[in-house]
Amino acid sequence: MKQLKIKFTVDGTVYRRTAILSDDLTRLSKSKRNQCEEIVNGVADELHIWSLNFDNGTIECDFHAHIDDDGNEVCTLDPHEVLFWNNEGGGCITNDFTPFTVEVKDV
Repeated sequence: MKQLKIKFTVDGTVYRRTAILSDDLTRLSKSKRNQCEEIVNGVADELHIWSLNFDNGTIECDFHAHIDDDGNEVCTLDPHEVLFWNNEGGGCITNDFTPFTVEVKDV
């Protein structure tokens, strides 16, 4: 398992979230320390990202991904950006590119 400690700042507020995933980054841990609610794969060929969702889907952390020579999606732990979503279906509510850092630990 991999524990990801994600940190980012929006409007002067520092946010920290923890995701605990399988080593291949495809499954969520059932650990109580895991704050991640969903893994979104399958967008590498369109957007070159994969995502982790937190806080009832209102925080999306996007990581870089690519398609290998065999046509498989390869997810990386290279951070892309954080998006904040209106949880009532109103769309994205952040306008600026919001970078984040990730600290990875094997657990």
